[in-house]
Amino acid sequence: MLSDKFQTYCCACYFFNYLDRQAFPNAYVSGLREDLGLVANEYSILLSMFSAGSVVGHIPHALLIQKIAPRIYLPLNLVLWSGVTMCLAACKTYEGLCAARFFQGFLEASIYAGSMYVFGSWYKPSELSKRAAIFTAVGQLGSLFAGIMMTAMNQSLHGNSGLKG
Repeated sequence: MLSDKFQTYCCACYFFNYLDRQAFPNAYVSGLREDLGLVANEYSILLSMFSAGSVVGHIPHALLIQKIAPRIYLPLNLVLWSGVTMCLAACKTYEGLCAARFFQGFLEASIYAGSMYVFGSWYKPSELSKRAAIFTAVGQLGSLFAGIMMTAMNQSLHGNSGLKG
């Protein structure tokens, strides 16, 4: 039987996945547009770049997790995704932000694809819908908390290390 620790890990990752997804729109309304001089539909394209990376990433992640042990594959992608997310702070151009958003979406896709693969491999059919529902609901909670956290971070971190909040 798969440990509930794995579900807890997957839920925590998915929570932060959705928290991260909402951070970008919150940053946009908190001054990202002015800081990078975004015009016209560039913001929409940036959102689409994340979605494109995510769509492109689901199939390779679903195939790779069958070859690489989930205990290695999922944490590795989490570290890579976190690194790309931190690189967003260093992006000074629209083009760089587009590339970073694409790779961010690509790497974040591993959480859903990998978690669903392991859930489907280990849980009984009678448990699967409950586990998947909990997993999905926890991800949505990340969106719920994103605005609150963004407000707090923008107020307390603005100007630290020469970066905007």
